[in-house]
Amino acid sequence: MGGCVQQSTRCVKVKHLAAKLSGCDPVILNDEKRLKEILEEVSSAVKMSVLQRVSHRFEPQGVSLVYLLAESHISIHTWPECGVADLEIVTCREESDVSVGLKLCKERLKAVKVEHRVWTFAHNY
Repeated sequence: MGGCVQQSTRCVKVKHLAAKLSGCDPVILNDEKRLKEILEEVSSAVKMSVLQRVSHRFEPQGVSLVYLLAESHISIHTWPECGVADLEIVTCREESDVSVGLKLCKERLKAVKVEHRVWTFAHNY
């Protein structure tokens, strides 16, 4: 393990969106297949490359999905009984507009209310 690591000086800018979507359609929030389709659409819309997908369906309800991306990650956790989803979109790709992903999720989940924050920060190496 390990090996040679090539070092260079650079700045990586990160955009981090965290959102709570409420008043969502509970049927969609409990549909793992539909949620995967939505995250595929979001990944494409924000111009990010999916490396791996992990999902878990809870009993009696609820789904968690995490997409590992070349640029960082997208995750969603749902509570159908409350009509709520927590969404996180994180990217280091400057061209990625995380607000586009949020808008898509709001529409596809039929959310009535969205509370969100976006942080932008830089890692200087």
